[in-house]
Amino acid sequence: MERYSRRLVRRARTRTRTVVAVAIVVVVGLSVSVAAATDSLFPLQPGDTVAVGCNGSYLSQDRLSPTVRKLTCNDSTNTSTSTSTTTTTTTTGPPIIDGQPPPAVTGGGLWTRVFDDEFNDTQVDTTQWNVQNNSTFGSGNNELECYMAANTTESGGSLNLVAQSGDTGCPGYRVSSGMVTQRNQGGPQRFSFTHGYIEARIKVSPFTPALWPAFWLVGAEGAPSWPAYGEMDVAEMYGPHPDYAEPNYHDQNGGKGNAEVHVGDLASYHTYAMNWTANQIQWFYDGNLVSSISVANNYPHSVILNLAVGGDGPSYYGSLGDPSSSLPSTMSVDYLRVFQS
Repeated sequence: MERYSRRLVRRARTRTRTVVAVAIVVVVGLSVSVAAATDSLFPLQPGDTVAVGCNGSYLSQDRLSPTVRKLTCNDSTNTSTSTSTTTTTTTTGPPIIDGQPPPAVTGGGLWTRVFDDEFNDTQVDTTQWNVQNNSTFGSGNNELECYMAANTTESGGSLNLVAQSGDTGCPGYRVSSGMVTQRNQGGPQRFSFTHGYIEARIKVSPFTPALWPAFWLVGAEGAPSWPAYGEMDVAEMYGPHPDYAEPNYHDQNGGKGNAEVHVGDLASYHTYAMNWTANQIQWFYDGNLVSSISVANNYPHSVILNLAVGGDGPSYYGSLGDPSSSLPSTMSVDYLRVFQS
């Protein structure tokens, strides 16, 4: 039930969007004006480091106010480092090594690939994944799908999770979809890791209003129960927002790192990644750092990939009515890789 409880908490929070082109601001006793959602001020403490788009874009920082939505830069802002969206900077940095995490993670060194599924076979490798069948796992989020093994296939160089209308085999369900796990859910523990860089290349086509695809990590065997193990959402997507994806983290202290990140058409492939260390988590979309938090988490985690339909997530963003108009749709995963230094 871990995922369900935290969804209800998330719906009550105001969200913030993150853009890649930002100014890095070190606060020296200042406040930033909040536009749109509220006319109040968002007080920042001396020494806080935040990322603020000085062209009217959005905030990303570890400590979020529940009232923050959209920020504009104050003229009194003291910036230690800034980047203009019209400025081109040439730097000499670590080399980009194909098939490795980005240089911002590795520093240009070679990391070891500890898990890899390129999904190039004709069927799902059940030594690496548990394929969910006759599962109503999403019922706690008011989701509409029953996960069926027939909806999870591997072909064309990708893992394909297919959502469709029709007889599901689950009494009372009119929508079926696909889900795979690596933890002991619908099968034994398949794979887990503690700290490292994880990346998947994903598209959802067509991307329609009732969909709720997710790529996330949950506690494996040996970890405490939710939320103490710290749920790590590498990327979630919500049907009414066809150009945005969201990272997030949840533990017993609440949520951190959530941001609405504009990645472009979700019906095209994008890479979604997370770098997890002993005291920090960073999220990278299409190779760009989009969110970062300081958190200590040393529990083993396993991967879940699923294509949910309906439920609290899409409805929060305005998706209502019969989901059949949104189906069929397929979440395609080109690869999933895990690296450690």
